[in-house]
Amino acid sequence: MSARQTLRCLASTTGIPKTTLMRHLAAGFFRRATTCVMPKLTDVHKARRLAFALAHVERKRLENASHVMTRYYLTKDELAPYQACPNRRYIGKNMFLAAVARPRYDAKRKTYFDGKIGIWPIVEYVRAQRSSANRAKCTIEVKNANTTRKKVYVKMLKEKVFPAIRQLWPGRKSLCIKVQQDNAGPHVAEDNADILEAGIEHGWTIEMTCQPPRSPDLNVLDLGLFNAIQSVQYRYPTHNHQGLIAVVEDAF
Repeated sequence: MSARQTLRCLASTTGIPKTTLMRHLAAGFFRRATTCVMPKLTDVHKARRLAFALAHVERKRLENASHVMTRYYLTKDELAPYQACPNRRYIGKNMFLAAVARPRYDAKRKTYFDGKIGIWPIVEYVRAQRSSANRAKCTIEVKNANTTRKKVYVKMLKEKVFPAIRQLWPGRKSLCIKVQQDNAGPHVAEDNADILEAGIEHGWTIEMTCQPPRSPDLNVLDLGLFNAIQSVQYRYPTHNHQGLIAVVEDAF
């Protein structure tokens, strides 16, 4: 297969001129095909994927699920006569925590629920310790929070995600709502005591669940939402954290 990745390689392997191959391609004698690298699954992975799919066969179970995921959005500077950056680490970026669910009609509010729970930047607001060429001392700055710390993620779930679910969720709060997350290091275990306690507040039942390992095709945020936000965000060049956050939230 490696000798058939390009027309030039195919012509060299078969001895057929490249122009002849191009005419045959246009005539439909053979076609281009693209393959994707798929996750290598063991029998254990397959069993967990099957169990995950069977758990969502019931309509109610599918409706009572929310997906959370984090992703970086990089700033894209406008084209200027000259630009320089000491290091690519100086390019501004922010991580966001997003939560969505299945869109449906909300019979209680007599309106359509679009499925968007919310998107929140994982940042901190701190005062500048000293003056620089970009800002004066004591100016409030936006800095990325340490996303490798699990307690930051737990705090976001308890203060942002769960309250938003309680406010926007269409349906009875007596139903068990599953919040699906991927298997990133800072994410919490399903039996985390703090999250279990926060999930049952105010009479609700909100639980965490992890997607099966090596199954990126089961994450709806990566499959569509983040790409849609990225395509809108690219239209509005930003030059600082505040501008990027505003554009991403508006795109959401």
